[in-house]
Amino acid sequence: MISLVVRDTKQFMAKLFKEEAFDNFSVPNMEIVSFATFEISETKNQVTDDSLAADSCTWKTLRPYAFNIIKGKDIPRSIKIVFSLNKEESEKLKSDTTFFMNMYFVDGDLHFTTGTSSKKFTLEKSADHLWEDYVKNFFKKNGIDYQLLE
Repeated sequence: MISLVVRDTKQFMAKLFKEEAFDNFSVPNMEIVSFATFEISETKNQVTDDSLAADSCTWKTLRPYAFNIIKGKDIPRSIKIVFSLNKEESEKLKSDTTFFMNMYFVDGDLHFTTGTSSKKFTLEKSADHLWEDYVKNFFKKNGIDYQLLE
């Protein structure tokens, strides 16, 4: 697991809500707190044994709804989004692991943590390292300036 802090929150939010960089990620959970709390969670019957995130909505689907909630003059108090690598991209990584990026925006600070989930218990961490490199390359490719937290 790695933890990243995004240096330019305003630039990142424009990419997140107005561009397509995150559109192919599944979103099994999202919470936005502004004047009210808005939450989207997949239901238990959508999670299957074959893939933990197979039936989640994509960010492309949720993005316009989320943007409508956050737009305006008042900054949301917090935003939490769990992004999951879609099934096709996971298969390219040749892994039975589900890959997550957890985004937290609180008090003007924007953090990401990575995580993985596998059906089988293992002490082997190659899938974790593969995912961490994927996320860092994804951020670099999309011009997202970040600092890796130790």
